[in-house]
Order: sequence, then structure tokens, then C-alpha cells
Amino acid sequence: MSIKNIYNIFKKELAYQSYSKMLFILFIPLLLISSGYIYFQYKNTVSSYQLFKKTEAEYESLGIDIKQALGSPVKVKEGELKSKDGDGEIVENILRYDYEQFVLSLHHLQPKQSVIITMEWMGFIIFPLAFTLYAIYISSYDMRFKTVKVKAVKHDWKSVLLAKQCSVYMVMLAAMAAVLCTAYMSSFIFYSLASRVIPVDQFSISALPKANILLQFIVVLTVSFIFATIGFYLGVLFRSFITPALLYIIYSLLVPALGKFDLKNLLSNLGHAVFNFNGNFRLFTPVKVDMFPIIIILAASIGLLSAVTYYMAHRQSKYVV
Repeated sequence: MSIKNIYNIFKKELAYQSYSKMLFILFIPLLLISSGYIYFQYKNTVSSYQLFKKTEAEYESLGIDIKQALGSPVKVKEGELKSKDGDGEIVENILRYDYEQFVLSLHHLQPKQSVIITMEWMGFIIFPLAFTLYAIYISSYDMRFKTVKVKAVKHDWKSVLLAKQCSVYMVMLAAMAAVLCTAYMSSFIFYSLASRVIPVDQFSISALPKANILLQFIVVLTVSFIFATIGFYLGVLFRSFITPALLYIIYSLLVPALGKFDLKNLLSNLGHAVFNFNGNFRLFTPVKVDMFPIIIILAASIGLLSAVTYYMAHRQSKYVV
């Protein structure tokens, strides 16, 4: 199992993924989802501004001092209004409330903040889903097309699996970079469009905690790496796509966090350590676990799963009819 041999297989795997349009199938939806969300944020910002100006005009018609209203705090009382959907809310000083909602929406449309918001919601929903399913497919397509025997004769099977796994990580990294670059460029365009109808220089948001965007990217990359690795190993062990994909979907969508050391709870701790989640997406509040045990548990679990998977793959028959 030489590095040169693994590198040659790695290049062939990337070539197959390109020729088979798998890269296209992965990248295009991710880019469309990313830019579509930025467009939604742009429309929401313009709508919030129009609502704020409408409320401001109503205050002026009632003879209410605008500066005093904007300088007063917002008070929200819950459970005092009854509606068909249940308890409602009473918002006192609606002008200040509309102003805060608009300014926050405008802040989220700024290019740098849009990248952070994209990492928040795509990093914990879309990326795990996309890269898990992609990894399952890459690890199992040789079984589907019955090319296992051919590759096993030409190369050591562990080398083939390692090259496949590295190709998944390379594609994952490229896809994440493309999505974040698209988010930045899209938000730059839509922020410029918004500035044509909104005097953006007149509005400023209250100081927010500074974000370490590099650390945030590392956390999102770690989450994607973990799910892609699990997906790849499930594909190897089950030697199919459907069963591992169903298991992942059931676990991620239907099964709640199973305890303090459940994977979702551990990753939620990582997320809340670096993200504020002040956008439309709110990651569930986890049961608190210290960072050092999280790192040890995740590293040990991936290491153990890797050893088991490669051992089982070595024992599996390579002759598929």
C-alpha cells in the first residue's frame, strides 16, 4: 500500500466522479441553495424596511415622537392574546421592534455576515446531509456496478478504499469553499441592490460579539468530516446505498438526541461554542459537555470505527456476481 499507488487511484476516483456527473449533481444544488437563501434574505430585508417605514409613518400621523420611540426599549408580553393557533404576543413600541428586525436583517445581508449565516445553517443541516449521502454512494458504487473484483485484482483493496475516502474529503472541501464563495458574492450583489432602495449608511446594528470566522469554518469542516466519514464507512459495511442512507435520514431527522454523549448533542456543543445562531436557524440547545471530552470522544469513535471498517472490508468477499 504505497503512497504513489494510492495517489494514482485517487486521481482515477476524482476523474470518475467528474465524468459520471456526480460532482455536478453535488455542487449545483448546494450552490443554488446557498444563493437562493441569500436572495430570500435580500427580499426579507427590503420587506422589513418597508414595514419599518410604514410603521414610522403611522407613528407620525398619530403625533408620536419618532426619536423617543426609537430610543425606548421593546417590551414583548407572551400569552396575553389568544388566537386560533394558541397564545400570541403583545409587542409594545412596535416601531422599535420593526426597526430592530430590519437592522438585524440588513446586518445578515452583509457579505461577511452572510458567510457566517451560511455556515450556521448549511453547516449543521445541508452539508451533513449532502456529504453523508455522497460518501455512501462513493464507497458503495463498485458493488452496484460490479467493479470490485476488477479493482481488487489490480490494487490492494485497502488502498482503493483509502483513495476513495480521500477523494470524498477533497470534494467535500472544494464544495464547501465553492458554497461559501458563492454566498459571499451573492450577498455582495444583493447588498448592493438593497442599498439602492435603502439608505444603508443611516442604520447601524448594536455591537455583536466578534466572530472568529476561521474557527467557525474549522468547526463546520469538522462536522462535515465526521458525517462524511460515517457515511463512507456505512457504505463500505452495508455494501449498498439505500440502507445506509435510510439509517442516516432516520437518525438525523426522526431520532432526538439520545443523551449527553449522543453525536448530535456533542456536535451541538461544538456549534454553540463558536456560533451565535442569531439568524433564522437555531441549533437546539445541547446538554453541556466540556470541550476536551468532546474532542476525545469524537476522535476515539472515528478511530475505532475506521479500524473496524477497514478490518471488515478486508474480510469481505471481493467476488460479486
